[in-house]
Amino acid sequence: MSSYLVSDKTINAIVTYLCYSDLEWLRQLFCDATSRNGDFCNTVGKALFDLNVNAVEQRYGKGEARKFRELNYAYRAARTSLVEVYDSVKELMYQCCEGDVPETELYKLLESTQVAVADQIINSNRHLLVPRKAARA
Repeated sequence: MSSYLVSDKTINAIVTYLCYSDLEWLRQLFCDATSRNGDFCNTVGKALFDLNVNAVEQRYGKGEARKFRELNYAYRAARTSLVEVYDSVKELMYQCCEGDVPETELYKLLESTQVAVADQIINSNRHLLVPRKAARA
């Protein structure tokens, strides 16, 4: 398996979702997990970037992450759809599947985020579902 550093856009989609969604419980869990000073978006974004760096370095060795890109993550609010957020969470999780990273609290919060976004996508599209009787006709 290979691993790479995701773009700022990928992390920013996730962080913007967390920042502006109505999932206060999930936001609080991310705050507890990062326990860094600073505003939520920058703190969580940097923590997710560091998680990705950690995974890449567990795969390729210490100091190797900087060969993929500059280690200069910066948060910028992103305009994205729920599907784009879901894809971003999946991408980041996949790129963090190295070493012990999947066992970390932050990675597990990404899994919770994936489920929360999927639930929102499904719930927002319930009206598009075809009833069983109509589907058989």
